[in-house]
Amino acid sequence: MKSMIEFAGRLDQVSAGMRWIRAVAHSAGLPAKQVNALDLALEEIVTNIIKYGYDDEAEHMIQIDFELSSTHAQLRVMDDAKPFNPLQVEKAQTLSSLEDVKIGGLGILLVREVMDVVEYSRDGDRNVLVMKTLREPDE
Repeated sequence: MKSMIEFAGRLDQVSAGMRWIRAVAHSAGLPAKQVNALDLALEEIVTNIIKYGYDDEAEHMIQIDFELSSTHAQLRVMDDAKPFNPLQVEKAQTLSSLEDVKIGGLGILLVREVMDVVEYSRDGDRNVLVMKTLREPDE
């Protein structure tokens, strides 16, 4: 099963992407744990792209591909934001209180925690982030 959505890289468009992934994941019959992981990872990544990836006021598009195989569910997020490899962000250390938490990096840590595989590449002028959650054998 494959599905794709493309939407403007604006914060007011994030909810369209979130509705789409929940609908696609549910229709694919994924368990709630995987639906939630895909939803959380996608929202975090798309929001970061929009907030931090663009240096101009031009219209930018974000494309998301969903693919379901017998072994995994995969999201591929492509954008024309400035180059950014989230895998190069240092993993945040466990801290004793919320007051100790520095802004930035925690969302990417969360994505790494909820997804089984996260891969980054740059294709021409586009960031390509692939995130996979492995399927259980009985799914």
